[in-house]
Amino acid sequence: VNKELLEEAVQHKLEEDELIRSIEVESQYSKEKIKEVLQDVKNTDDTVDKENLLIKLRQREDLNECIASIAEKKSVGEAVAREAVIEVMKIRGKFEEKFVEDLIDEKMNFNEKIDSIKMDLGCSKELVYDVLTK
Repeated sequence: VNKELLEEAVQHKLEEDELIRSIEVESQYSKEKIKEVLQDVKNTDDTVDKENLLIKLRQREDLNECIASIAEKKSVGEAVAREAVIEVMKIRGKFEEKFVEDLIDEKMNFNEKIDSIKMDLGCSKELVYDVLTK
């Protein structure tokens, strides 16, 4: 590692730290949340600026609110709702609430079937799941 590369890396880190501080002071986002989103943006975008980072923070907050709303509406945990949202977004390329709700219903029906079979056969839930998914 040469001196110029080190100086450039240090300067870049100082700029990121200043960006984080600036957003933290001007908004309700925590330093940890800003750093997390900053890392995501760095992984997907060539450049990171304040406006872009704020947009991504708002999008993540909106998504979390949607997940919480769906979880409450469908009477499931947020982890189940989040998993369904992520799965739908991977398949469809965007968030679509109807498809998320349908997927949650499908998963809940599947779990009910597993529980029923488990009770009928007197075996473990894991065994039933393995047999049904393979």
